[in-house]
Amino acid sequence: MLRSRSDEVRVGHGQDMDEPLSVSERFMLDGDLYLDYDTPRASRWVWSKWRSWVRSWTRSDMAMAGMSLGLFACMSFYFYIPSSLYIYVTCVCFTAPAMLVTTLMRRLRTRRTDQKKRLQVTGVITAFVLACLVRDLFFSASVPRHWRTPRTSTYYIASLLHNSEAILPHYSRSLLHLAKDLGPSNVYVSIYENDSRDRTPALLRTLDQQLQSLGVSTHIVTDTQSKDTRQKDRIERLATYRNLAMAPLNEALGGMLHGKPFDKVIWINDVFFESDTVHALLDTEGGEFDQACAMDFCWLGFYDTWVMRDADGKTMRPFWPYFRATQDQAAVRARLPVPVNACWNGITAFDARWFMNATTNASLPTLTAAMVLPPHRPLLHQDALDRDATVPLSFRSSSTCFASESLLSSLDMHRISWPHRPRIYVNPDLVVAYDRPNYVLYGSMMRWSVVAPWRYIWQYWVEHRLMGFALHILRRVDPCTEVFQPYWVPRLPHLLSSP
Repeated sequence: MLRSRSDEVRVGHGQDMDEPLSVSERFMLDGDLYLDYDTPRASRWVWSKWRSWVRSWTRSDMAMAGMSLGLFACMSFYFYIPSSLYIYVTCVCFTAPAMLVTTLMRRLRTRRTDQKKRLQVTGVITAFVLACLVRDLFFSASVPRHWRTPRTSTYYIASLLHNSEAILPHYSRSLLHLAKDLGPSNVYVSIYENDSRDRTPALLRTLDQQLQSLGVSTHIVTDTQSKDTRQKDRIERLATYRNLAMAPLNEALGGMLHGKPFDKVIWINDVFFESDTVHALLDTEGGEFDQACAMDFCWLGFYDTWVMRDADGKTMRPFWPYFRATQDQAAVRARLPVPVNACWNGITAFDARWFMNATTNASLPTLTAAMVLPPHRPLLHQDALDRDATVPLSFRSSSTCFASESLLSSLDMHRISWPHRPRIYVNPDLVVAYDRPNYVLYGSMMRWSVVAPWRYIWQYWVEHRLMGFALHILRRVDPCTEVFQPYWVPRLPHLLSSP
């Protein structure tokens, strides 16, 4: 309505003229003329819609809402931290199917014909869940046949364990399964344990008996270290323990098992793993590698950011897709092995020649950096770094900066093989974890077909595309990065220069 400033008549759109309007809007037209009108407040409209929606709930709807919240709370507690993934899984896998069932039962009982939209939405979601379930159960990729056929290669499996009672039942089952698959006569198991305060020593004695009953050669030691050893720097202690676990390879066995040189050295941390994980690791790049690693996870995401370095020598971030380089991210999305400079990640496999005093196995693949090394051992490489690099590799600490003995073993491979680049890969499709909740989350739940929409929307678009620039802030800052940078063999050959 048009009116002048002196005329204070309002148009109430059917309301009492004396009733105050919720919102008063004024458009000035010309001079003293203006247009007054009112609109409902947005918050009042949202609240009214919410109240009408809640009033339409039945007792069964209220019960389902409570159970859904309870399920989300339980998942957040079990997996240590709330996540949008648990909201998605709860709504899609529980709430929607439950609402479909209760709505259908109510319609059959009362012969109601309303709530068609609810039936359509929950029906589509439930059909999607069932289709994903059928796909995961009956159409998942089959295990390669040769994984279940004993191989002719020989394997030295090593572990360090300490207070590992929680993981040992699963660890033992997987290790026994792996030994059967690889062939008991082809496997040597060396485990070093020290100073555990739980049932780890007793469980290891049982595992030793089970392995020997299969025909597996073992060297399982439970030890108590002296006070002087326990007071050493943590990395120096771990390096000492790892070298003790590797000692039988050359000292007792001379690099051979039943007259055959070892082909691979497999290190398994105190992690939850499956036999198939190790098979897939050994098949990385057709077995043509100097070192290959799985991926270990914690509640935040990728765990071993302290050790792993990408092919440019940079540290990693815990969030998918972990790498900064475009080609590395593309490999992660394609679930293909990614070349890196260093890794460990819970489980790692080496070309055994890196740890042997002599190499006589000419039948091994010829595409690894180990093949360009002279057959006469030991080898010694001197440069400006604090300690010489040697073959056989030995685990060590560094006086230059505080670095893991696991990272330094990969670094020494680069120093020894220069200018040849060691073939070190991370297989992003292989998952291990140090506790069961994270193993269930990253090893099972994140692989469900029903989770694919969440992975695409949240991981790819929200985390990677929209927030990726900010998440790189969480990349580990390690002073050793710049110290070791000159000693990595570059990703690109034209960048080669003597360290």
